[in-house]
Amino acid sequence: MICSSGFTAIELLVTIAVLGILLALAIPSFVEFAQASRGSTVSSQFVAGMARARSEAISQNACVKICQSANAANGKTATCAGSGDDWQRGWILFRVPSCNSAVDNPVDTDILAVNVGSQTDFELFTPGGAVRHFMFDPRGILVAGGLANMTLSHLPDGTSNKHARTICVSIAGRVTVREWGLGCTS
Repeated sequence: MICSSGFTAIELLVTIAVLGILLALAIPSFVEFAQASRGSTVSSQFVAGMARARSEAISQNACVKICQSANAANGKTATCAGSGDDWQRGWILFRVPSCNSAVDNPVDTDILAVNVGSQTDFELFTPGGAVRHFMFDPRGILVAGGLANMTLSHLPDGTSNKHARTICVSIAGRVTVREWGLGCTS
């Protein structure tokens, strides 16, 4: 009696076909999951940066400013951006002892954090590019930057992508993230 173990060619082809079908179904879901994760990372980093700015202002009893970075990615002396509207490029968090919101070039000893944007397929902006900085007073209240409705969008699709978000910054400095299109007043 001859005993043979292994797969026949037909069994192998059927197995490969089933794996191919499963992969064809799984890959779009994985791409969608990865895209949602990257968008969530951008919004979470911004929310955490704003929360830290507010917390540092209160704990250090000093004004703290968070601004769009003009050069966060290139390692030079940190300066606030004078133009542009993409917060995703990066931001700088620093103390402003004078509480002068016009200060855009922080002294190295006053820098608390520098965030460099890593998700290049997303954009975080204020419509019209009007808000490039926020500043908290020692009570944790926004004194510059004011109320802002920001938009996080996936660049290839813009706000039509289901991962687009509205990021709301209240006058009290609290930040909430909502589905895009819901607005900040509801």
